[in-house]
Amino acid sequence: MAKVNQTVSLSQCDFCGAAMQYMDSCNGCGKDICYECEKVNAFKYPHGVFVGGSGDGLYCKDCDERLGNAGDPLLLAFREVRSLRTEMMAREEEFSRRRKAAEAALAAIPRK
Repeated sequence: MAKVNQTVSLSQCDFCGAAMQYMDSCNGCGKDICYECEKVNAFKYPHGVFVGGSGDGLYCKDCDERLGNAGDPLLLAFREVRSLRTEMMAREEEFSRRRKAAEAALAAIPRK
């Protein structure tokens, strides 16, 4: 069996120091943030109401506050998408509750 030497580039998390091949960076200051630190030290914004993933916005807490107060148009757009996504999910939950109640009421009525 042949052995192969490979050089691998790793990014280092600016919060905890973990080294990984891939991690996201803050859209504001560019700090690298690992997945675990992202949960505590950052806000992730979806890029679409119905989709997320590549193209989402990530901001460390400091940049989120600073840029939000400054009225940064990109951050405000991400926040609007998140707000619409939250509204859509709430409407879906309400609709689902009403649908189940209507279907249960119909099922409870005896048919001839």
